[in-house]
Amino acid sequence: MKRILLIGSLLLMLLLAGCGADKISGESVRSTTGSLTITSSARGVAIGRADVYLDGVYKGKTSMTIKNLPPGTYEVRLEKEGYLPNTVKVKITAGRRTNLIVALTPVPKR
Repeated sequence: MKRILLIGSLLLMLLLAGCGADKISGESVRSTTGSLTITSSARGVAIGRADVYLDGVYKGKTSMTIKNLPPGTYEVRLEKEGYLPNTVKVKITAGRRTNLIVALTPVPKR
């Protein structure tokens, strides 16, 4: 019985040591992706939900956060009925959240 408890204790210690190895060695785990939070406005006033496209692919409606983006430059396009579409470029950095507020302009009245 003592032998089983000893083996079980050793296995548990090894398992726990492996799970926290990055902290024991002093190394930190670095994220390889970033995230992007997107909101829309018109003249500084929230306008409701606009369609969000990231590099031409529909992602949802504002306000939203897109997670796990590889570092790089992306094209963000917002569209909303009654407003002119707006496209901006944004740079994503690993381990960081980028906040983007995109201003939309109302369609001119004729």
